[in-house]
Amino acid sequence: MRSLGRVGHLAAGAVGPPGRRIFYLEVGSAEDRECFLLEKEQVAALAAHGLELAGAEAGGGPGPSPGPPGEPTFRVAEIGLGTDGDEIVVLLSPADGPEPVAFTVPAEVFAAMARQALEVVAAGRPPCRLCGLPLDPDGHACPGGNGDLRRR
Repeated sequence: MRSLGRVGHLAAGAVGPPGRRIFYLEVGSAEDRECFLLEKEQVAALAAHGLELAGAEAGGGPGPSPGPPGEPTFRVAEIGLGTDGDEIVVLLSPADGPEPVAFTVPAEVFAAMARQALEVVAAGRPPCRLCGLPLDPDGHACPGGNGDLRRR
């Protein structure tokens, strides 16, 4: 496992149009940052569980906006979260390939990132009221409507 130590910068972002966005986590310092690719659901879960661990509310000011994503270190398969005093311990593991990456981040920095991440996730396509799947501008094949492709 590779340790980044204590980081002072943590931001979640997405690039691309809704429905084809690529989600990422930016980790590091002002001078040196790494980029990790995640799924939308991973970003949402990271934010929700992180706010709980940090003892913070979803309201409040979001963290810093990330810059454009750099070359990704890897695509994250699993995320581990824990606490060590007033810090959040994060473990990012790839499906295969490079070794996992661990780091600690102050709880207030993590909470600010989590609020930003929730905004990023919410900026996507709205969910269907019947099935919960994302709506496309032209509708979608809704299991709740017997697969009808219609605008809802």
